[in-house]
Amino acid sequence: MKFAKYSISRLISTINSQKKVNSATALMFHNISKYDQEKFYDLIVNLKAEFDILTCNEFHMFINGELDNKGQKIFITFDDGFYSNFVIAKEVLNPLNIKSLFFVLPKFIEEKQENQKSFVIQSIYNGNVPNDIDSSDMISMSWENLSEIVDDGHSIGAHTNNHFRLSEIKDDIILRNEIIDSGDYIEKKLGIKVQDFAYPFGSINSINKNAMSIAKERYKFIYSGVRGHNLIGTNCAAIKREVIDIKDSLIFNFSLINGGLAPLYARQRKKLESLTL
Repeated sequence: MKFAKYSISRLISTINSQKKVNSATALMFHNISKYDQEKFYDLIVNLKAEFDILTCNEFHMFINGELDNKGQKIFITFDDGFYSNFVIAKEVLNPLNIKSLFFVLPKFIEEKQENQKSFVIQSIYNGNVPNDIDSSDMISMSWENLSEIVDDGHSIGAHTNNHFRLSEIKDDIILRNEIIDSGDYIEKKLGIKVQDFAYPFGSINSINKNAMSIAKERYKFIYSGVRGHNLIGTNCAAIKREVIDIKDSLIFNFSLINGGLAPLYARQRKKLESLTL
């Protein structure tokens, strides 16, 4: 796959003064349609030119104060495990020597392919399907795909089994199956250690204290969709991520990456921290 590079040098000179020193901005992507792969490439190439892009292990080290580097870092994550993520890993990230973290759903992976579209509509999009999504995008990576990208140096995290909104679940047995058993099952299938977990939906209203407590029993690093930068010493159970829609312009996405909307999420960040106590 070949893409045309897109220069945003004037934008870069504008945002350089806004970079957050000694921070790590985790980006959250989902499905990357074949129609948007060039835009994704453009964004990643420009990010690589301006920031250090961390591996999963380096991101862990940064938060723990074990990475002796200065400046703003970028860490790339994907939620849900769409097959398009496998294509992106192989055709965009690998050639650029960028390693990412993929949060996956065992139930999605093991659904028969003819049922995966229904799973995406009902469980991932909660019935609110984007108008421009292609049916061909509504399929999951297989365990073989995941094993291959692990061999390429990428990392895998848990994202529950069924993509339930955890704050709405009252039954602890179901919660533990979604949070704990999903990670254990991924470890069994792939023969890897899973220490990263991301809440489905990711909003502060999708997280509650009970779900947080169970997640903390099993995982070292827990990710939300609450916007904000991560600093050295950030609470490992309250990791922030910037949700990126690749359909938005490069200028807008760079603004997000540099914290353009983060001030609006101050109360949510405070609440997220309180749930970890």
